[in-house]
Amino acid sequence: MKKHQVQTVLLLIVLGLPIITWVVIKFGTTQRYHSLPFAYSSINGGNAMREVSDFTFIDAEGKPFTRANMQGKIWVISFMARSDRKFWPISEHYLKEAYDNADMLSSIRFLTITTDPENDSLPVLRHLADSLGGAAHKWVFATASHAALRSFVTQGIRTPDYRDSIQGAPFSYPFVALVDKQGRVRGGFNVMSKAKEVPAGFYNASKDTDMRKLKEDMRALMMIEYPADFRKEPGK
Repeated sequence: MKKHQVQTVLLLIVLGLPIITWVVIKFGTTQRYHSLPFAYSSINGGNAMREVSDFTFIDAEGKPFTRANMQGKIWVISFMARSDRKFWPISEHYLKEAYDNADMLSSIRFLTITTDPENDSLPVLRHLADSLGGAAHKWVFATASHAALRSFVTQGIRTPDYRDSIQGAPFSYPFVALVDKQGRVRGGFNVMSKAKEVPAGFYNASKDTDMRKLKEDMRALMMIEYPADFRKEPGK
């Protein structure tokens, strides 16, 4: 290649780098706050909005936790199995980061439900809550029967293909749901997610890209629809 051709190529690369960088930053890493949509379900061929239905779980203190307890707050709902040493440590890390990131978001609450009720007893859940440093009223750990949990997932938040184990071993169900104050499942489209792993409107708790998107969507939802809540709770 001749000298002037090399210079031309180098010039094009130098001029193109800012454009490429802008595209990556704008579309690959950040959430455009105006684009946070409702999450819709195509179950049974319809387009019904996912709205959390009634349920009754037992929290780590042995008290009932129901749909009514979610009223007026934004909830991040996730699933865990303490015996799952493959996925739970990763999900635990990312959920803790998201929880800490929500410190300035006064209406955010977290609900983590065990998929292994036989082994994740109430003392186990209390110990886990203490180890993660979550305030009891802001990060709720709960348990339920397999039947109640399956009903909640497949009908309550309408997540497809629910499984509470892999080849008979409990595992941390990967879906995370963001639920607004009206009990509607929300979520922006994440171009980095794989549809076969997480349907549109949900997040994969074991994926860094998904959990970064969750943190962005939490802030987007509050800034757009609940701006008065975008503050730190007094004394918290």
